[in-house]
Amino acid sequence: AFLYFSRINPGDVTIFLTSDYNLVFPIAIILLGAVLVGLLLGNGVHILSLIGHTFTHWRRERKEKKVQEVGAIYREGVGRLLSGDIKKAHTLLQRALDKDPVRIEAYIAMASVLMQEGKSEEAVNLLLKAKNIDPRSLEVLFKLATTYEEIGREDAAAEAYQGIISLEKD
Repeated sequence: AFLYFSRINPGDVTIFLTSDYNLVFPIAIILLGAVLVGLLLGNGVHILSLIGHTFTHWRRERKEKKVQEVGAIYREGVGRLLSGDIKKAHTLLQRALDKDPVRIEAYIAMASVLMQEGKSEEAVNLLLKAKNIDPRSLEVLFKLATTYEEIGREDAAAEAYQGIISLEKD
């Protein structure tokens, strides 16, 4: 195809790079060069998009793996809590919180562990931290209110219940 095109287009094209410097090329060479440059640019963009897609996919898989790992640790910790193994539950739930410090369920379960260990103030502080992370979480507010009731802080419990009522008017 190149030989055919160059035979029927025998002319040359002069390309001026500066006012003093120019290059002379056959039309077929210019056309072939333009096609090759276009192919190289297209393939380069395609390769860059593949690299970007691969990187995004890798990050998503890594995040999902972390969520699954933390979920497994959390579930095991809750299982230990329900079975009465408070010490092991404390260790597992603390590990879950260290790996994912915004997991509200882990804060609530850890507060239950701390209450069973007799560390009520630490439980309240943990629940307040969870409330700061998600102030609209009814689960956190209910746990905070019942914890306040258990330790005899009726005013704080009433305030927590008021917060629940203000969020859920129905």
